[in-house]
Amino acid sequence: MPEWAQCGFQDPASDIMMGMVEFHDYVMSNMAVVVIIVTSAYICLFKAKRTFRYFVENQHLETLWTILPAVMLISLAIPSLRLLYLQDETWKPEFTLKVEGHQWYWEYEIPNLLKTADYPIPITSTYSLPLSPDQTPKMGVTHLMEVTNRAILPTNSVIQILVSSADVLHAFSIPSLGMKVDAVPGRSNAWSVNIKRPGIYMGQCSEICGVNHAFMPIVVEAIPYKMLLSWLKQII
Repeated sequence: MPEWAQCGFQDPASDIMMGMVEFHDYVMSNMAVVVIIVTSAYICLFKAKRTFRYFVENQHLETLWTILPAVMLISLAIPSLRLLYLQDETWKPEFTLKVEGHQWYWEYEIPNLLKTADYPIPITSTYSLPLSPDQTPKMGVTHLMEVTNRAILPTNSVIQILVSSADVLHAFSIPSLGMKVDAVPGRSNAWSVNIKRPGIYMGQCSEICGVNHAFMPIVVEAIPYKMLLSWLKQII
């Protein structure tokens, strides 16, 4: 979950997000190498006592500074394309969560795994208002991120998330899971995810959708499958 004064990524909880963090570190390391080389070249150039006024061409040098950037760009493109492919990949789901965006709350539908009825279980999730008007955020207390009802999902299971909207454009985004799915009226966008560890993962609507756009938080609570069945028995 997000922390106060956090500047980096949230702790990844899915393979996709872990791949994004590793790719980010790989890109930053390449950038550091480029910055060091260019800075060193400039320092050597300004400190050099001789100038190359009549140095107009060098085939070996031109070949070198053409091949090296090309190799570096290819080394960045290959893992990037792999991540893009994995984000669009869908697997056979073991659990399906339907998400519908409204102004300005989320509505979830989870399957009835207990088979006590043929219809799904609807859950409405809205922004949880402070306990009192004078309540101020404190260290360790979530601000503008808590909701009335969380989306409960199982861990170590292939989850298919179907996202749609009932009114305007929204975006269902959870950074720890590496997901951002557009909620488009009249269309259902699918996303597959496998949450690797239990925890509470927070997100927000990431598409400007009106005056209360800032008050559309998302909270997903990932628990083991057996605990999910026990929770379903309590709410049905």
